[in-house]
Amino acid sequence: MEDSKGITELCLIANIPVDRGKRIINHLTKYGLIIIYEVNNRKYYRITGRGYEWLGTYKHLKLLLPC
Repeated sequence: MEDSKGITELCLIANIPVDRGKRIINHLTKYGLIIIYEVNNRKYYRITGRGYEWLGTYKHLKLLLPC
């Protein structure tokens, strides 16, 4: 569970408001890039294997394409 985060912590890391973070998390969940699970009535979020694959592809494209 060490790589799992709650919504507030994720939004602080990403520097975005929690309401926007919730919308983004819903999209990421819909596409299977993260999973949501509960422990003691608290939601946690974890990246999936597919999420890691997408992140690697994104980083690779970012290196190849000029900004």
